[in-house]
Amino acid sequence: MRRHGIKKTWWLWLVLALALWQTVGTAQQLGRRAAGVGMRFSQPLEAAQLEAARTAAAENGLSVSFWGEQPGQARTEAGRSAEAVAVFCDSQPDRCWPAVYSAGTAPGTADQNACAVSEGLAQALWGSTRAVGNSLYWQQQTYIVCGVFRGDETRLIYLGQGNFTALELTGVSADNPVEAASQYRSGAGLPQPSSMVAGPILGWLTAAGCWLPLLLPGCWLAFLGLRWLATRRHGEALLFVLALVLAIALPLGLESLPGWLIPARWSDFSFWTNLAQQAEKGAATLFSLPPTGRDLALRRTLAVYLLWLSVSCAAAAGLMGHTAAPK
Repeated sequence: MRRHGIKKTWWLWLVLALALWQTVGTAQQLGRRAAGVGMRFSQPLEAAQLEAARTAAAENGLSVSFWGEQPGQARTEAGRSAEAVAVFCDSQPDRCWPAVYSAGTAPGTADQNACAVSEGLAQALWGSTRAVGNSLYWQQQTYIVCGVFRGDETRLIYLGQGNFTALELTGVSADNPVEAASQYRSGAGLPQPSSMVAGPILGWLTAAGCWLPLLLPGCWLAFLGLRWLATRRHGEALLFVLALVLAIALPLGLESLPGWLIPARWSDFSFWTNLAQQAEKGAATLFSLPPTGRDLALRRTLAVYLLWLSVSCAAAAGLMGHTAAPK
């Protein structure tokens, strides 16, 4: 029985380590996919709105990129074709479609005739992922492939001039990114977005969530340690010293929290009610985003993160239960 218990403990530690590694990796992917605040609009933005938004971003030390999606048919010089979805943006393609390139790079801002294709589209058109330098016809225009990014879907990225229905805003305050982005939108004269993705908040929550599987056994070990300490000689004095140290360290811990998580007055209980309502609204927004490739990928990555986080917490709870079980 003792040998069986040791074996079970090792298996739980192995599952915890593997699941936690996957959780951290997925959280990093989410951080890359939601680096700034994203806004989605029901109608394409007009040229005057784009110019005003760029001017407002420059005045406030922010960076804004506009993008949209369009389905269509891609063709090669040899006549091979494939159905694809294009992501077109005005600048900074990596912000509009975060991608990992297996060859080449994303289109540069100065080159309006360059595009990047996914490995899936390269295989469909040329039968190989060695597509850099090839010509591609899309929407009656010729593009030269400058990069190939990972992905089985048939997709391409190029620089466009208009019909943008989404934007990515970076450089906003991490203390209150939603309010800062809303103030920017209002000042730029942009319409009310149909949905908004608060990337800095999502990134902080997913990064903090990675500590949850370690926090559970950590609290359990701390409880056992305090219970043992209380039975020792001068235990009450030692507990008092420990409480004093924690009280001194508390302000340092609060300083590390983002502003949106700290109330103006700790006695303001309505703050926590509003925070819970905002969290519920934010979760509903994430799962009701427009069905663009970027947002679908974000939802899939979030679902994978929650799955691995659940497995990590279950393994941590199993370790706690195994430790607490009578020998």
